[in-house]
Amino acid sequence: ITIILAIGIISCKKDISSKENQKGLIQNPINNKRISTIDVDYKNNLNPYDNIGQIHNTGLDYLFSTYNTWSSPIDSSLVNGARDYGVNTLGYSYSSVNASIYTSYNSINSYMANNNDQFDQAVYNMINDWSGSIGAKNYMHSLFQSVFEYTDINNASALITTIKGIEINITNDSSISSNDKESLYRVASVLRYSIYYWDSKTPTVWPNNAVPTWWKKVKAWLEDHPQVKVACADAAVLILQPTPWGVVSAFCASIASF
Repeated sequence: ITIILAIGIISCKKDISSKENQKGLIQNPINNKRISTIDVDYKNNLNPYDNIGQIHNTGLDYLFSTYNTWSSPIDSSLVNGARDYGVNTLGYSYSSVNASIYTSYNSINSYMANNNDQFDQAVYNMINDWSGSIGAKNYMHSLFQSVFEYTDINNASALITTIKGIEINITNDSSISSNDKESLYRVASVLRYSIYYWDSKTPTVWPNNAVPTWWKKVKAWLEDHPQVKVACADAAVLILQPTPWGVVSAFCASIASF
């Protein structure tokens, strides 16, 4: 697996650099706003890792304020901006952030290819392959299932409440290790914060050459209710990258999917 990922990282880097001469301007989706439907507190002070979601949203704000026009393809802008934020603002090493971004992207690419481009099944298999206990995997599955199966786009508040309820169960379950709880808390936080962030945005139509083909497939799968379900693309990265700097890769996924 390590060898496959390493090959994927190298090929991804080559793909990005080979396309950098294809320039174009893309509308900044942060200017494409709508009225938010959420009327509950999306934060959860009972989650000891709730700052991860805040870092996710602050990172998105940073990218949009720093890169208010985007080169096409957006890979270069995203990666450069995310690295800047991860290194200069969060204090992570360049090598850690860089490897996290490319490893996450190539891993999702592989999972999509192995699951007939069905993103929900790809995520569920990421969970199956995750090192957590069976009990922890069940909670992780529940977190994503609550979003994947959500249909009422005009009532995202109820979804946030559902996620908080799962977090309470995680907290009260003494059979779950502290390491597994940390991973679950990180995912839950990013799910809530991402849902809140994108609930007030209208989906962006990226030009054909703006994002990699495999990521378009993720975006296409999410397009039925993107304001809610794009959060799954963000949080899925944290299954693959359960590290403090994994959140940098998560908000890259967020923009590419929206």
